[in-house]
Amino acid sequence: MNKLKRKEQMKEYRKANRDKLLEQMKEYYLANKDKKKEYNKKYHKANKDKLIKQMKEYRLANKDKRKEYFKEYRKKYYLDNKDEFCRKRKEYYLANKDKKKEQMKEYRKANKDKIKKQKKEYYLANKDKILEQTKEHYLANKDKLKEYYKKYRLANKDKLKEYYKKYRLANKDKGQRKYYQNNKGYYAIKCRNRQYNIKNRTFGDIKTINEFYKNCPEGYHVDHIIPLKGVNEKGEHIVSGLHTINNLQYLPAKENQEKYNKFYGEYYTI
Repeated sequence: MNKLKRKEQMKEYRKANRDKLLEQMKEYYLANKDKKKEYNKKYHKANKDKLIKQMKEYRLANKDKRKEYFKEYRKKYYLDNKDEFCRKRKEYYLANKDKKKEQMKEYRKANKDKIKKQKKEYYLANKDKILEQTKEHYLANKDKLKEYYKKYRLANKDKLKEYYKKYRLANKDKGQRKYYQNNKGYYAIKCRNRQYNIKNRTFGDIKTINEFYKNCPEGYHVDHIIPLKGVNEKGEHIVSGLHTINNLQYLPAKENQEKYNKFYGEYYTI
């Protein structure tokens, strides 16, 4: 009982005189530095397995605590020595530029999905901040960026064309729906204009034309062989077709979408 009481008293004393005791220990260590080092060395050597076991048990028992402690410690140490870290990192990168590029390339290739997920999570968590930074950067470098993008597009014309084609095919429904929702007024005007054009260019039996539309096979569209407002390769309006049974045909949906209102006389004739 006295032992426990004494232990409790010592604990309270150390707590109340912490700074004083630390100062005393520091003074003692400095006065007996070599002696203390020699003693510690001998002790470690004699009790190596015991100390390793104790450290292992302690780490396992305090895993989360240690993780949090070292995280805060590294963060503080980095902020206190930020300039030095940046200088060393820059020097190392310049001295090992090709090696680092190759390493990063291999890492991105091996961790593609992981990196994509991290970027997405970071963007969602910092969306407003990123948008604000992007806006500020663009406004500060507007002319420079315009010139850069112009050069890039010219140098990578075919590559970009292929990329956007693949993207449109992969996100066809999603992109069209979103664009329609944002441009409902435009589509309403376009639809009215088309109805007006059809009405004013309709000749022949309306019932026969309607029947032709009703019998359109699945996966096909009804196409005007000569478009109602046909354009050439330059986008110039060159021909106006009629809404008649002789100017209608069934085309696979994909072909019709690709054709749109393009007219090259040698290909589309009636």
